Amino acid sequence: VFKLWLSCTDRNPGKDANGEPLHLTACEKLAVELGACLETNKEYYDSYDKMELADDTNNTDEIKAAWAAFVQEIEDGLSANKYEAKPFPKDLQPEMEIRLSSKTGAAFFSPKAHDGTTILISAYIIDQSDDVIAAASREDMYMGSLGYVLQFNVSDDLEFVTARAIYDD
Repeated sequence: VFKLWLSCTDRNPGKDANGEPLHLTACEKLAVELGACLETNKEYYDSYDKMELADDTNNTDEIKAAWAAFVQEIEDGLSANKYEAKPFPKDLQPEMEIRLSSKTGAAFFSPKAHDGTTILISAYIIDQSDDVIAAASREDMYMGSLGYVLQFNVSDDLEFVTARAIYDD
């Protein structure tokens, strides 16, 4: 089911007249089937996730601290006018999706501008308190046919998020 869903999303790129991703409607039936499959096999996938987390536990705190320091440096640089924040151009505008039922979110970033001159280096998401809730390099965000995705947890007290990306132009 997963491979069929991925194939469907690949066949339905772009957005409709309302700006909604085409794959959301075209692949809805497969998404429901995939969700049912994941729910049916929840124990398997939960144990798989726990195995991955166990392998990464030693580095997790160090990685989070390093990203938090990086983001703080960027945010301080923006405040001091050392760096310039620009609005996302239309062809680089990230798509944000939040699923309240699973308390997860994802930001989908464009790897480069249509003219090929602006290339994604990294991205991060901060909450209303300027706390880092997700950060990653281009390589860490790459998810095959889904593109460059930054996933994050949605806490009960989350009011809004700000997505920033660093592009080499």
